Amino acid sequence: MSTKAFSLGFYQRGVTLIELVVFIVIVSVGVVGLVSVTGPIVMHSADPMVRKQALAIAQSLLLEIEQQAFTYCDPQDANVLTAINGAACANDQNKGGAAFPAPGSPAPTPAGETRGDASNPYDNVADYAGYQATGDVITGIAALSDYTASVSISRVGGAGAFTALPVDAALQIVVRVTGRNEEISLTGFRVRYAPMRRANAMSRLPTQAHAGFTLVEMIVSIVVLGVLLSLTSMFVRNQVETYADVARRTELADAADTAMRRMVRDLQAALPNSPRTPTTDCVEFIPTKTGGRYRAESDGTVGSEFLDFSAADSVFNMYGPQSAVAAQQIAVGDLVAVYNLGIPGADAFAQDNTSAVVAPAPAWNATSQETAITIASKLFPLASASSRFHVIPGAEQVVSFVCTGVGTNAAGDGTGVLFRSVRNLPQAAGAACPAVPVGTPILLNNVSACSFSYTAGVLQRSGQVAVSLAIRRAGEPVSLQYQVNVANTP
Repeated sequence: MSTKAFSLGFYQRGVTLIELVVFIVIVSVGVVGLVSVTGPIVMHSADPMVRKQALAIAQSLLLEIEQQAFTYCDPQDANVLTAINGAACANDQNKGGAAFPAPGSPAPTPAGETRGDASNPYDNVADYAGYQATGDVITGIAALSDYTASVSISRVGGAGAFTALPVDAALQIVVRVTGRNEEISLTGFRVRYAPMRRANAMSRLPTQAHAGFTLVEMIVSIVVLGVLLSLTSMFVRNQVETYADVARRTELADAADTAMRRMVRDLQAALPNSPRTPTTDCVEFIPTKTGGRYRAESDGTVGSEFLDFSAADSVFNMYGPQSAVAAQQIAVGDLVAVYNLGIPGADAFAQDNTSAVVAPAPAWNATSQETAITIASKLFPLASASSRFHVIPGAEQVVSFVCTGVGTNAAGDGTGVLFRSVRNLPQAAGAACPAVPVGTPILLNNVSACSFSYTAGVLQRSGQVAVSLAIRRAGEPVSLQYQVNVANTP
């Protein structure tokens, strides 16, 4: 009896095999769960850049389409300016009311037209219906061949916001860009104008005397736990570093995208034929705030001031009132530009075809429904075929985007700076980028690569400014490329 009693009081020492196995299983489950949560972060760390590039392609193509003509006839038809329906056209852009082709089956009118062709390009919104191409074809950048863009066009007149319009007077344009498991869809519209049991289970177990743990047990536990923690840290460290990389990459992409959008917005409002690139490190242009149509001849009534191109003139009438938006209103000090061609004798940079708005301020005549504008006496060299003029803001007569100090330092940070510089007219063309005065606003830091190029007449009515921008921090690079269509028709 005494021996048996002694046996029942024997102390447990060490770790049993079952306890060790259970411990390892529990820790393994925890590690697997951690990896399964953080793994997708690594898989999708590059998604922000993929989405932004797809968005840039879609925006560029949609902008190109919306800038095309929306007329009954092909712009090359003789009746394009007078046709009030497709019957008067040799090439009916409305296709007789038939449904526009689906993506992948383009049918431009006339059939020989091709997007971007130098002699016979797409020149009407309807020509793009069914257009589909890869990103390298659309942008000319070979690295974007994994993306595919398609265009769907449908008539939406007589419904929704366009209830008051005929069926064929409003188009819905849908541009879809797919690639690298991402899809971006942009929609635009064009209106024709011009027209808890553990306690119960444990209660049934035999009772044993436990007297804490020995020093050996504690050391073994510490060693085993240390090994497991070391193994776990190998996984956790990578996940934490990946999280930091994703956050930094997103910040870089947002900074570059914000700078790009500012440049695109300014360039789209540039005076026709004014963009120029002295070097690939900069682009300069003349901005506009608004514009309108001037009276080309008098109707014999008092106050019907027309813009005279046979002698110096100091006052003319603009059809319609000023804009209700304060930033777009013509004010004393602004410059009026007429028919800028960007060539000697008709170059706004040389002020060949510009004149300052002087007092009194533009005045509205409710009777004639015209606004009288007084300018410094000027003989403009050329008249606009459509009687159009543009207004250059007096406070920002020339805008330049300039990259300086572009490169990468030993720490992996970009060393360049992108500035937005403002100057006054006149400004002669130079072979180098304009100097950046002290205090010029900084648009973007950490620039590692920067390139601007301007091609006039890429499409019939617009030129194209290509902008490539890369920034780098701690070795992490982000690059964006945009193509901006700018108006060529003065």
